[in-house]
This record gives sequence, structure tokens and C-alpha cells, in this order.
Amino acid sequence: VQQSLAAGATAVIVEIPEREVPKAEKQSLLWPQEVFLGDVEGAISGVFASAECTFVTATAPYVCGLNGDGQAGLGFPSMAVQTLRPLRGLPPSVTWLGGGLHFSAAV
Repeated sequence: VQQSLAAGATAVIVEIPEREVPKAEKQSLLWPQEVFLGDVEGAISGVFASAECTFVTATAPYVCGLNGDGQAGLGFPSMAVQTLRPLRGLPPSVTWLGGGLHFSAAV
């Protein structure tokens, strides 16, 4: 990690060994939940849903939800993204976000 940062890396993704996730925890992620909006910059201009993710547009697009196949669009797979995270690489002018079980799309 230190070598990567010294070489000019701007981000580091650390993978932690997978853990056995109890079925009840997995099922709890399928129900609607309140989302903290305090980290969203600017006024929210849109809320969109895919099969497993929620997308919010403001001054930038944001996402949270299931991400086992990387369908949240953050560049890495994980069981879930439980708080809204900014989607890098998309312009703030995105007008629609959505997707299916294993993918996401932006227009």
C-alpha cells in the first residue's frame, strides 16, 4: 500500500476475506430502508431504482444497494453498499440511472 501511494496512486482498494453472511442479514437488505442524505452535495434532482440499487442525482450521481456483481457501478464487487456513495466517472448531467440484476446504466 505504501509503495502504491508513493508511486502516485490516488485510490487503494483493499479486499477483506469474505465472511459467511447469515441469511437473515442478506434478507434484511432486500427491504426498503432509510438512507442518510447528509453526504449528498447539492439539491437532489432525481431518485431512480434498479433491481438491486438506488441511485440519486444531485451535483453528482450517487448509489447504494446490493453490489455482489459490481452492479452498483463503483468499480468493485461487495455484498452491499449501505450508504450513498458518489459514482466516479459520470458527468453531473446524468438524467437517468437504472439497471437490472447484474448491471447498471446511465443516460
